[in-house]
Amino acid sequence: MIFPERSSQGRPDGSSDGTVFDGIGASSKRIFRIGFSDAVPGERKGGCLNRKAAVGIVLLMIFCVLSSLFFRLYLREQLRRYDERGAQGRQGEEGTAPLMLSGEETRESDPRESPKKRFQRELFELDRETEELLSQKGGTSLRERRQRISEIWDAKMRQIASDVSGELYGKEREDFQIEQSRFLLERAQDAKKELSEKKSGSTENIDYLKKYTELTRERCYEILDKLSD
Repeated sequence: MIFPERSSQGRPDGSSDGTVFDGIGASSKRIFRIGFSDAVPGERKGGCLNRKAAVGIVLLMIFCVLSSLFFRLYLREQLRRYDERGAQGRQGEEGTAPLMLSGEETRESDPRESPKKRFQRELFELDRETEELLSQKGGTSLRERRQRISEIWDAKMRQIASDVSGELYGKEREDFQIEQSRFLLERAQDAKKELSEKKSGSTENIDYLKKYTELTRERCYEILDKLSD
């Protein structure tokens, strides 16, 4: 007896025995399980990385905020010490007879003159008198004259800064004080650049004082613009 050849597509009567489809279904399930098992760890790993990145960003922001706070407190403390040194210096000058510029003589100001106009006039006079003092021959040494000039300009800058600060309130006043403290630090650093091993001690001091005075003078005119008319 000849039996009909078994077809992989079904039985001789045309009906399917489900072998092929069962195999395909099993394979699909295995592929799905494998793919799912591979995907889950990757998703978990990515989630961990995202959480770590978020934590890192938060920590960085906290560090920046704390650094900014400490820096502002440091500048404020430097400004306070600077004001104290200035007050002590003025007290020490009361009992001495230092080198004087004619611009330091007491003058009666016009009551109708605004503080800004008065400072503008005083700075103009101080510029002229500084040139006259530096052109003098003999008498005190150039280093002593440079030293005194730097002190006078520094005192004038403190006066202007005090008036400007008095017109400001809240955050604007705090920002100005921080700005002024930053200038004092930068002025010292820039003036020290004039010090060099190639120069003699006397020349170093003169160049340092010259740069110091130039920066102070520029700052006087800069903050004077902030003063109301």
